[in-house]
Amino acid sequence: MSLFLTDATEATRRGVLPRGRIQSSISGGIQVVASILSRYKILEELGRGGMGVVYKAEDLKLHRTVALKFFPDDLTVSEAAVARFQREADAISALSHPNIATMYDCDEADGRLFLALEYLPGGTLKAKVRRLLSEQSQFRIDEVVEYGIQLADGLAHAHRRRIVHRDIKTDNVMLTEEGKVKITDFGLAQLQGARQLTQGGSAIGTAAYMSPEQTRGEVVDHRSDIFSLGVVLYELLTTHLPFRGEHQAAFAYAITHEDPAPVSSFRPDVPEALVRILRQCLEKEREKRYQHADEVANALRGLQQGTTVSMTSETKKTKHPWIAVAAILLVAVGVYFLILSPGATAAPGRTIAVLPFINMSGNQEDEYFSDGITEDILTQLGKISALRVISRTTMMQYKGTKKTLRDIGRELNAAVVLEGSVRRSAGQVRITAQLIDAKSDEHLWAETYDKDLKQVFEIQSDVAQDIAKALEAKLSPLEKERIEKRFTDNLEAYDLYLKGRYFWNKRLPDKLNKGIELFNEAIGKDSNYALAYAGLADSYTILGNFNLYSPRETYTKAKAAAQKALAIDNTLAEAHASLGFAMMNYDWEWSAAEKELKLAIALNPNFPAARCWYAFLLTVTGHFQEAALVRNKAMELDPLSPVVNADNGLTLYFARRYDEAIEQYLKTLEIDPTFILANIPLAGAYEQKKMYPEAIDKLQILTVGLSYASIRHPIPILALGYVYAVSGRTDDALNMLELVEEMSKSQYVSPYWMGVISIGLGRKDQTLAWLEKAFKEHDGSMVYLNVDPVFDSIRSEPRFIELLKKMGLAQ
Repeated sequence: MSLFLTDATEATRRGVLPRGRIQSSISGGIQVVASILSRYKILEELGRGGMGVVYKAEDLKLHRTVALKFFPDDLTVSEAAVARFQREADAISALSHPNIATMYDCDEADGRLFLALEYLPGGTLKAKVRRLLSEQSQFRIDEVVEYGIQLADGLAHAHRRRIVHRDIKTDNVMLTEEGKVKITDFGLAQLQGARQLTQGGSAIGTAAYMSPEQTRGEVVDHRSDIFSLGVVLYELLTTHLPFRGEHQAAFAYAITHEDPAPVSSFRPDVPEALVRILRQCLEKEREKRYQHADEVANALRGLQQGTTVSMTSETKKTKHPWIAVAAILLVAVGVYFLILSPGATAAPGRTIAVLPFINMSGNQEDEYFSDGITEDILTQLGKISALRVISRTTMMQYKGTKKTLRDIGRELNAAVVLEGSVRRSAGQVRITAQLIDAKSDEHLWAETYDKDLKQVFEIQSDVAQDIAKALEAKLSPLEKERIEKRFTDNLEAYDLYLKGRYFWNKRLPDKLNKGIELFNEAIGKDSNYALAYAGLADSYTILGNFNLYSPRETYTKAKAAAQKALAIDNTLAEAHASLGFAMMNYDWEWSAAEKELKLAIALNPNFPAARCWYAFLLTVTGHFQEAALVRNKAMELDPLSPVVNADNGLTLYFARRYDEAIEQYLKTLEIDPTFILANIPLAGAYEQKKMYPEAIDKLQILTVGLSYASIRHPIPILALGYVYAVSGRTDDALNMLELVEEMSKSQYVSPYWMGVISIGLGRKDQTLAWLEKAFKEHDGSMVYLNVDPVFDSIRSEPRFIELLKKMGLAQ
C-alpha cells in the first residue's frame, strides 16, 4: 500500500476544491486532493514509507511550518485500534524534551488519521549517513559522541514516562538547522494490532535495528531501545550497519547469534572507551546491557569529558557497600559522587568566572596573599561538580582589567562573575565578595567576611558554599566534607604555601626553584601539610618538563612528594595528577598514569591541568581523537591559557594535521605573545610542511630570547640545528651541534634531542645510540617516540622497534 499526494492542479491552486477531502486510491492508499486540510495548507511531500506519508504544511491558525503525517488505512478500520492510537498519541504529546520532536496536534480528515508534528528541515541522520558514504567520508568522533548523548537523553525522558519507541533507527532521527538531533515517530511501532512494519514475521520494528528479543517477537521493554541505539551509534561511526541480511530471518539470525565486525576494521581511530560503550549497548542478553538510557548518556559524557566511566547497574548496586567501607574506599565514593551522580555535569547557567581579588592591604608585598585567596576559593569552587569554574590561568589575565563584567562573561561564555577584595591587617582579614549575573549586571549575592586570620579557611569554605547556594547548585555530602576540610592549623605554614604557589604560577625554572624552597619551609612548619607536598610535586613535575635537569633530579622527587601528599590525604587531585604525569614521563607506566590522571579529574572536574596531562598521555600513545575530546574540555575550563592552547596544537601536530597545528600555535601566540615556547612545535609544523624559512625564523627567536636564570636552553638550539640539517644547511647544523656539545659540559642536555639533530644530519646509527641513552636515563622527551614524525624514517629499524617495546608502546 502506498500513500501519495496528487499533482497540484490549477483548481487546487485556486483553492476551489473542498477543504478536507481525502479519497482512496485504486491500490487502497490515499490521495490528498485538497491543498488545505483542517487548518493546514499542504506545501509539498517530504517522504513516505511503510508507516505513512509526510507532508510539509503551514498551520494557518498559528502561522508556523509543520510536518503532517498520515497513517495507513488499517489504522482506521478498527475502532479499538483507533482508540489505542488516540491513547498513544496522548502519551506522546505529553513528552517534552529538546531531543524529541514535538507533536502539536492529532486530527483526522474524512476518517483518515494524521499527526501535526514539529517541522525539522535538517533531514534525517540516515540521509547524512548516505551522503557521507557517497563522499567516502565519516562522522567526527566527537560528533557521534554528542549525537549519542542527545539520543540517550531523549530516550531516557520517554522511558521515564513508560514509553518505549521500538523503532529507533537513523531514519527516525532528524537534524535541526543547528545540527542537534531529535527522535521522531514515538510510539508508532508500539501500537497493538498494527500491521507489520518489516518483511513478515511477528516482530515489530525495523529488522536491521531490532534487539534480539524483538526479533523473537517477545514482549520488549526500554532495554530494546538501548540495543537499537547501539546499532545507530555503530552506523554513525562506520557508515555501515552491524548486522546484515537479505530478509528478516537472516537479520534475526545475525542479531541473535553473530557479533558485528569490529569498529576498528572500518576506522582505527575510534577510542577503545567508545568501543566499550558500544559493545555494552549491543549485548545480546538484555540483563548485560546498560539498564537505563541515562547510563548510556553518562558513559558518553564521561568519554566527552575525559573520564571514560560507564555507569552500569552493577555500579549502582555496589554504591551502598562502598559507603559502608568508606574509610577504605573514600576515593571510589568520590568518583561516584563527582562523575556518576546526576549533578556531575554543570548546567550552562552555573559557569562561573572568578576575577582576581583586589589586594586592599595597602602593601604590594601582600599581593601573593590576595592572589592566594583567589586561587583557594577557585579550588574550593572547583570541587563542586555542579559548577563549571573557569581556571585561574585564564582569570589572571583579567587582573586590573577595565573590561565590563558583561564583556568578560561574553568572552569566557560565563553566566556569572565573582569579584571581591582582600584586606589583611594586624591578625585580621576582611574578604568581600559579590556574585553578578554577567548578562544583566544583576547582583545575585554579596557578603563581607570580617574574621580573625586564623579563620581564613572557614571563610573560603563559606564563600564556596554560599555561592553554590546562590546558584542552586546542590552539594553532595562528600563535596561538602571536602570543602570544609582544613589542611593545616599553622598560619605560618599556610603563608609560606601561598608564597610558594605565587612563584609556582610563574612557571619559570628560577621561580619554580624559589617555590620549592618555600614549600619545604612550609613542611618544616607542619610536616603533615599535604598541600605543601602537592606543591612540591607540582614544582618538580613542571621543572622536569623543562629538560634543564636530569630526570632523576626532577621526576623522582615529584613522585616522592606526590606519594607523601597522598599518604596524608588521598583526595588531593593535584597530587594524583602530578604522580600520574611523573609516572608517564619517567616510568612510562601508561595504565598506572592513566588511572592517576582520571582520578584527579574525578576528584576535581574543574582542574584543567589534569585534563591536559591526560590528553597528553592519549596523544603520545596515539589516541588522537580521544585526546581531542579531553583537550576540548580543558579549553572550556581555561580558554585563555597559553599552555592549554599550545597543548591543543601538540595533539594536532602529532596527528600530522600540520595546517591546523600551525593555526592553533599562532592563536596561542595571539593570546600571549610572550609565550615563545610555542615557537618550538610551531617550527616543527612548519618544517614538516617544508616551510624552512618560517621554521628557522621562529627558532632563532628562541635561541636569542630564551634564557632561564642565566641558563641558555639547549633544546631550541638542537631544534634549529635539525631544521638547518634537513633544509640543506649542514654547516649551520654542525655549528649548532658543536655549541650544544660545549654546553653539555656544564649543564644537562637531553639525549633525545641529540637524537633529533642526529637524524636531521642523516646519522642513523648515532641517532639510535642517543635514543638508547635517552631510554636508560628515562629522558622525559622519550614519551614522544611513538608519534614524533622526526623519526618516521627509522621506524622499521629493529633497534627502534625494540625501544618502543621496552616502553610499552608496541607489542
